[in-house]
Amino acid sequence: MPRLLIDATPITRNNKGVSRYAHSLCVQLSHRLDDTWQIGVLIHPGHESMFPTTFKGEFLLVRPCAEVVKGVYWTSYWMWKWRADLLLRTNDCAGFVGLKPAIVVCHDIHEMIVQAQADMPRSWIGRGVDFIKNSLRKEVLRRSDLVICNSHFIQEEVSRFYGVPRERTALGYCGVDTRFYAMSPLVNKKAVYEKYGVERFILTFATGDTRENFGLLPEIAWQLKQKGVEIPILIAGFDPQKPYAQKLKASFMRYDLEEGRHYLFETFLDESRFSELVALYTAAACYLELSLHEGFGMQLAEAMACGAQCFSTGCGALAEIGGSFVYDIDPYIPQKIADVIEQNLSVLNTEKAFDREGQIAFTQRYTWDQVGSVVSHF
Repeated sequence: MPRLLIDATPITRNNKGVSRYAHSLCVQLSHRLDDTWQIGVLIHPGHESMFPTTFKGEFLLVRPCAEVVKGVYWTSYWMWKWRADLLLRTNDCAGFVGLKPAIVVCHDIHEMIVQAQADMPRSWIGRGVDFIKNSLRKEVLRRSDLVICNSHFIQEEVSRFYGVPRERTALGYCGVDTRFYAMSPLVNKKAVYEKYGVERFILTFATGDTRENFGLLPEIAWQLKQKGVEIPILIAGFDPQKPYAQKLKASFMRYDLEEGRHYLFETFLDESRFSELVALYTAAACYLELSLHEGFGMQLAEAMACGAQCFSTGCGALAEIGGSFVYDIDPYIPQKIADVIEQNLSVLNTEKAFDREGQIAFTQRYTWDQVGSVVSHF
């Protein structure tokens, strides 16, 4: 009876991003692999309840620890103790692969993330730790039997950066939550506008990661004001306790912009507020994606799935994920971004502004079934 060990330690209660990918892949394999397979799941204590009662897997509890410790020691320990025949790492963490066949999911290229976060200060110690982690991460990817990449963009870069042969890579897109398709048509847009006291709004995100490029937002809002475009930018994912939040607010004030009229803030929308997230995407006059780098682009895909017209920098995988349905914007010049928004906002609310149904259908290629199929057929 073959024994599959899945490193699902990226799963968190928040269950976004890499966590959602790891969780969904575990559930997919439980459903797809027949009863001849035994599945062991490395997971942090307390996260077992996130799985359905029908899940066919044995939970092997690992307490949170440093990435290198987990990747080098604990994964190897459980491979031996559990007598695994195959290892599946749900992210490309630092560590060793060992002598058994291994599948690794690569979500992004760390070096490209660091480059996009160039404004973030990094100490010499931090750089040294990063060097060690990256060296071990490269070794894991190079020695893996199959590397699952969550976009064609990452698939190309894995080969270029890490020297992984293309024939040992496969495409496994992130999946758009199917609840978006079911819930979006039911959204009461008028109620959303009343909640925020606006007639319409531009939606974007600023969670604190500098690659989100949110530093441009005050000048974009000011440029729109100068053009006489009366529409606020609603900034979701905002954490008022973080230093970046105070700097962003101060920047809006320097441009003499009014909160509630030119910009709005909304805090992080976790799973308990999923319906609010759907409502924001659906009610937005448009979605603005300013990111300087994305390995996939989940927020863009979600906005498109809700039928929102989108403006995107196209950086990283964003051009691939948006296809021909998004308006391209310059990621560095606020005036040019405001120009594109102004030129297109006037037609966004018309019935034939763009192929909304075609856009929604386009996003349905991003499913967990697809990545589950790729891995289960390995």
